[in-house]
Amino acid sequence: MSSAYDGFGRVVGGGAALAFAAALLASGLSSSGVGTYSGQVVMDGFNVYLLWQVFSG
Repeated sequence: MSSAYDGFGRVVGGGAALAFAAALLASGLSSSGVGTYSGQVVMDGFNVYLLWQVFSG
């Protein structure tokens, strides 16, 4: 990643390289949030299925 940042900085300038780093950080944070939320939804459905199996027989 540091080589991409350095190369980007040389080609378009330091401000654009900083914007690239901020965008990369934001995309990582949003990806983590989506993964956590989708895992929560899946586990909620899984838990409902388990409870249904316990109470139905």
